[in-house]
Amino acid sequence: MADLTRSNSMFSKKLLVTLLLAAVPSVLSAWVADNGDGTYSNPILWGDYPDPDPIRVGDKYYMVSTSMHIMPGCPIMESPDLVNWKTVGYAVRDFDEHPDFRLDGSERYAGGPWAASLRYHEGKFYVCFNVNRMGFFMCIADDPAGPWKRYRFDKDMHDPGLLFDDGKVYVAHGRPNKGIKVTRLTDDATAIYPGQEDQLVYQNPKDWGTFEGSHFYKIGEWYYMCNTWGGKWGKQTVLRSKNVYGPYEAKQILDDGGNFIDYPYGLHQGGLVDTPEGDWWFIMFQDRDAVGRVPHLLPVTWVDDWPLLGVNGCTVHHWKKPNQIVKEPFVPATGDDFEKESLGLQWQWNHLPVAEKWSLKERPGWMRLHSVGVVENIHQARNTLTQRVVGPACSAEVTLDFSNLATGDVAGLSIFQDQHGYVGITKEEGFYLVMVKDHEVEERIPLDSSEPVRLKAVFDGIADIGTFAYEKNGEWVSIGCEVPLRFKLSHFVGNRFALFNFATNQEGGWADFDEFDFTPLPSGVYPVDLRNRTEAEHFIAQSGVQIESCDDEDGGYMIGDWDHHDWILLEPWIAGDDLRLELRVKNRFRRVKLRLRSGGVDGEILAVADVPATEEEWQTVTIEEPLNLSEGQKLCIQFRGLSPGFKLNYLKWKKEE
Repeated sequence: MADLTRSNSMFSKKLLVTLLLAAVPSVLSAWVADNGDGTYSNPILWGDYPDPDPIRVGDKYYMVSTSMHIMPGCPIMESPDLVNWKTVGYAVRDFDEHPDFRLDGSERYAGGPWAASLRYHEGKFYVCFNVNRMGFFMCIADDPAGPWKRYRFDKDMHDPGLLFDDGKVYVAHGRPNKGIKVTRLTDDATAIYPGQEDQLVYQNPKDWGTFEGSHFYKIGEWYYMCNTWGGKWGKQTVLRSKNVYGPYEAKQILDDGGNFIDYPYGLHQGGLVDTPEGDWWFIMFQDRDAVGRVPHLLPVTWVDDWPLLGVNGCTVHHWKKPNQIVKEPFVPATGDDFEKESLGLQWQWNHLPVAEKWSLKERPGWMRLHSVGVVENIHQARNTLTQRVVGPACSAEVTLDFSNLATGDVAGLSIFQDQHGYVGITKEEGFYLVMVKDHEVEERIPLDSSEPVRLKAVFDGIADIGTFAYEKNGEWVSIGCEVPLRFKLSHFVGNRFALFNFATNQEGGWADFDEFDFTPLPSGVYPVDLRNRTEAEHFIAQSGVQIESCDDEDGGYMIGDWDHHDWILLEPWIAGDDLRLELRVKNRFRRVKLRLRSGGVDGEILAVADVPATEEEWQTVTIEEPLNLSEGQKLCIQFRGLSPGFKLNYLKWKKEE
């Protein structure tokens, strides 16, 4: 319990943005891909739905995505138009093939089913996936809502793509640097075809990097395999042949990593789908840092039997919808009053839950979480209930009745990934309200009452920051500090809101949760506190610079390798007069000067700043010359000097009082 009784020095407090958002309307006033005028905007889902694989069954579309160690896994989405989506089921309701998935003294973070392939054949749905160190699995159901029957193969098939072709069943797969292989399955897709050996059908060129994420199709007389390479700066390729085993020829069909206003990363890993009218589309994901990996929808143009993505080689931000079926746009469910007898499909557990240790019936209208075992922190806690955050920003509120906690228990509301934060209640000699950042207490307040408390967490997906609050006398009071939020491969999923209760001393206590309210923030409505930090890698355009991983506890990315006259162009994310700009920099040399220009590299010079040498330490440098920025104004930062050792992490703005 030691980590919950030490209070670190307080960070300077800011007014929570949620105080400015009390009048935010319903979820449909926030980010919705369907614009209601026959067009849509990307992303189609601003949440963590990686490795999407779409199909069409009649006039409905279905899509599977990855959820790793989050259970139930392999969510199945349904849509009438490829733009409006809802969750209808999970191909993996549980995954108890290894003790790690129970989080009972061991764990499988960043493990589990991933990069699944979804297909429909003769009245049945099929989902196949690979699990590292465990092999290949096939799930089969008559209905996407389930039940699903699962078959385990004694074989590894990485990033599989399933194909039914004229009575035969194949899987395309390939591990990094091992090339793409094809394996034939039995006609019922439940085993390897007798005597079948993997056949290598394509070895990707070394200068193209590693091919992953195979999606396998037979369209007309051609076999196609859609693959990605290049990681988050992704490039999409397609292989084709008139024989299932090749030889295959390759063509790059999208490389457009610089065509985004707010994120520099490209689109990659996804699949083809057609409409009843014969049009073709492609759904693939984009890395968006803390929120996770979000799916985009692109039109497909066929040229010489090659499927080319986007328009004129570029991704689309706004485009005409595939059809106009939906009159009322919708998004996946979020909030919950816990009045039903079962959990909504928006909820997933961190690893497998212990069924007898949670209940919606012991106290009707409340979610009860009993402590399970004795652990040290939230990453070890079992029965942590989660759901995705959504972009560009959102908040979650919940009522917590903590009166039945046992000594040493901690219960509350978290923004959860490897780096994380939470606000909650701990019981020691009395009850204490705590805000914790990465297992360290940032603020601890004694409570003189055991009455239920209302808690709030705010996710800012523009600055990748979380903040927390509690309700007191009908008003929100901020607590603790900002928490930098990241997408870390150690978890391999986007950040999530989480309800938790864990014991650090003894089992036996429980916590009750009610009225979980989820509020996406409206697109285009950003109070200053929400967007006062801009990551340097979120440029619109650049010349000469490179994105690198940040090598300190702040994590994330930075802009490096600047040379004389290199520049980046940013959206300032803020408007106002007398703004002072802060830069988080690392500068190994002395002669560095920055010019701030309006609109572009040839624009008006707004300010000039000398950046002192910081050696190998990160420092915050403030440009004292005030800036007057209008809404939508772009800011160009031009580097002047001889230093390839200059690094820029992020920018923040301060307004003089």
